[in-house]
Amino acid sequence: MLGLLADVLSSKGSDRHSGPMASTFAAQCALPNCTWRAGAMAAQARLHAVRLLAVLVRNHPVKHIFLPLLPAGLLTTLLSVLEEEESKTRLLVCQTLSTLFPLLEDSVPYQELRSALPEVMKRLDDSRDAVRLAALDTVIALSAPIVAQGCDSYLTYVVDAVLVYLEDADKAMREKAEQALRHYAKFEPLKFEESVRKYLQRGVTKAADCCQELIEYARLLHSDKSDIPMA
Repeated sequence: MLGLLADVLSSKGSDRHSGPMASTFAAQCALPNCTWRAGAMAAQARLHAVRLLAVLVRNHPVKHIFLPLLPAGLLTTLLSVLEEEESKTRLLVCQTLSTLFPLLEDSVPYQELRSALPEVMKRLDDSRDAVRLAALDTVIALSAPIVAQGCDSYLTYVVDAVLVYLEDADKAMREKAEQALRHYAKFEPLKFEESVRKYLQRGVTKAADCCQELIEYARLLHSDKSDIPMA
């Protein structure tokens, strides 16, 4: 039934009619079935539940729809499903969180934001490349609540964690990691430069040129900020 409902809501034009029920579908149909239970049938139900939630988030990226679901464990439940054995489920969770984090921003509870960081970072070493790349999109999305809530130390945490993927064996992963780092550089350019320099001091070779480019990029960002006239 969950899969059928997801199919119906994915059909063309359905988003024009499903908006008023989106929060109800998420709270009463998707979330309860995302909770872990043993067995293959339960795992399949979680996949369909996560897919349903992904469809709802994609079709209705509106804060007031999903804000009431935070006390019901929206983010906590999704983060727990990141450990799911089925890679399709992990991929859908990463994609869904990539929309939810910027949408909810300062409404994300601090403890859930804190818990999200290591859970999302784990997916950067996922067995599936598609999940790894999607997790980097989620890392980028995490900057919204991090910045909105003034958690500056988390910016450094993310940068330090992502730097190692500049030397990843997969080219797409290296390029996406650089994209994520450039995104984070704009928030605290000087601290970003310091992190990259520390990484270089560890003796990296494959990513040395890229690191130098990132340092120059951070300097340029800092220079541009310094040139902004005070009000």
